Amino acid sequence: MNSKAYLLDKLGEIRIEFPEFSPYFEYDHESTTYFVHVIPEKIDKETRFNELCGMLIVDMMNKYPNEYLCFITSNSLTKLKRPELVFREQISFYPIKEGQRTSITTQNDLTPEFSGFSFY
Repeated sequence: MNSKAYLLDKLGEIRIEFPEFSPYFEYDHESTTYFVHVIPEKIDKETRFNELCGMLIVDMMNKYPNEYLCFITSNSLTKLKRPELVFREQISFYPIKEGQRTSITTQNDLTPEFSGFSFY
């Protein structure tokens, strides 16, 4: 399993415990870092959520030592320029096309472009 598939699988597992977790996701090729924007930010204050994210970071370091994982919020200095995927309420993810808006929308506001990867 490649690092991206592994990460998406593990984010799906976190979503089972925190169904409101709807992260944006982007990979930076220069720094070989996966950035995950935590939405809603209130769950970033949950101890269990932070434990799961911490375990995922350690797992990623052990399995893929040349790639990194960084969780961010809107208060972070790092901002996503072109999120690749966004998770939605259905525990699925959808690619974001070039030029498509990147603001948070509800499921009814955005028709899935791609739904080939569902967790449940």
